[in-house]
Amino acid sequence: MARLTDPEKLRCYKNALSNYKFSGYVNFTQVAWEWLRRNLDGYTQKRFAELLLEYVEEGGEIDEVVETRPEWSRH
Repeated sequence: MARLTDPEKLRCYKNALSNYKFSGYVNFTQVAWEWLRRNLDGYTQKRFAELLLEYVEEGGEIDEVVETRPEWSRH
């Protein structure tokens, strides 16, 4: 995985994560939702998104992975 260093993309990620209070900005697949319930019982999707924002704002790294799933890919 490559660390995200592009300041414009990083700004976009932070902007999306800062909207954690609203639905539609941080979305979970069924698999991700099941993982969250199994591994972080008691955390909601909203709280998890808030934690992601806190992590990034405190200097945490984002690894950028090119999307290959057809349903999410722009190609």
